[in-house]
Amino acid sequence: LTIAADACLPETLIIEEAAKMPLVHLERLCRRFSKVLMISSVENYEGTGQGLREKIQDLVSIHKQYQLNHIKRFRAGDPLKQMCDVLSFQACYSHTHSDDAEMVKSLLKAEVRRDFKQDTLSDLILEFYDDHNISALRGDLIKLQTLYHLLNQTHYQTNIQDLRRLFDAPSQVFVLAYDQEQLVGAIWAMKEGGLSPALTDAVFQGLRRPKGNLVAQMLTGQSYFPEAMLQCSVRISRISVIKPLRRLGIGQAMVAFLERKLRDRQDFMSVSFGLTTNLLQFWESMDYQIAHLGFHLDKTTGLHSAVVLKDLACSEKQDWMGEAVRKFQADAALNIQYREYRPEILAILQKKALNGPFDQRDQQVIMAFQQAKRAKHTVENALLRQK
Repeated sequence: LTIAADACLPETLIIEEAAKMPLVHLERLCRRFSKVLMISSVENYEGTGQGLREKIQDLVSIHKQYQLNHIKRFRAGDPLKQMCDVLSFQACYSHTHSDDAEMVKSLLKAEVRRDFKQDTLSDLILEFYDDHNISALRGDLIKLQTLYHLLNQTHYQTNIQDLRRLFDAPSQVFVLAYDQEQLVGAIWAMKEGGLSPALTDAVFQGLRRPKGNLVAQMLTGQSYFPEAMLQCSVRISRISVIKPLRRLGIGQAMVAFLERKLRDRQDFMSVSFGLTTNLLQFWESMDYQIAHLGFHLDKTTGLHSAVVLKDLACSEKQDWMGEAVRKFQADAALNIQYREYRPEILAILQKKALNGPFDQRDQQVIMAFQQAKRAKHTVENALLRQK
């Protein structure tokens, strides 16, 4: 931006199709004008899509918000619109929680909320799907439609390509939570790792960047730990609960159920998310530990991506996970000195920071930078510890 960072211009800035722009850019623009009007559709194909709706409030204050409920893009009964609605799971969908507002209002009372939480968790029915029984889920179009709409209404990462992944992507894992036969929560996860030593080494050296295996590649190519690609893991990609029933323990119940299903079958669990204090507290409450912080701001959230891990195998081969946590703490001690962060992120790093020595992990990434094609920003902290 060519406008000074400390400027606050008196003009009104109007941003058309705001969801096409990375949220970090929207944040910067909003801080440079006294009034900003953002206009956008959020139908999952614009760029940041649901990120604008779900995450912009984490970055800037929204004073007024309006929503167009009746789209004028097609005339009533348009056959092309009807076909598109069928293909995108929009046709004949009725929201089963029409009394959301009344439910939220009643749950504001502490005693009602406490009793409601106990009843909801005791009545919760959880279903698990992976490659062994995924055909049962994919063969139930009503269940798939309900799942997609839950994700579309509640999770910022949802996009139109999810429809294809729901039907044919391999190595998917799902947990569906039902209360009184209504879908109230879901986890969408995917299997990662179990890759060859040759490919793992190529990623560590910066020579390869294959599709998929997001966290496994992040810990290998951007952090210090190729073990993440060699071992088998499951990464939670989405976790959603309908808004009236949030903070009642449904999310924790789904995660615990998933861990029980995967224990002794996978080495560890991972999650990558836009780092905020509340989200970190949520995962730490279930014994997940932060092991990596992304170098760049995510375009969909405007936040740094954090990686948290939880050991499922509980064996000596998992010693690297404790090492990863300590390495994050050592990096945090340097990051707060040499990088700029938002106050909330800075406070998290200051709390986690713990100086660490130069070690073999540092030496290995420096060699990968000097002798291969590993990116420089992934070794800067190792170079600082070497001094």
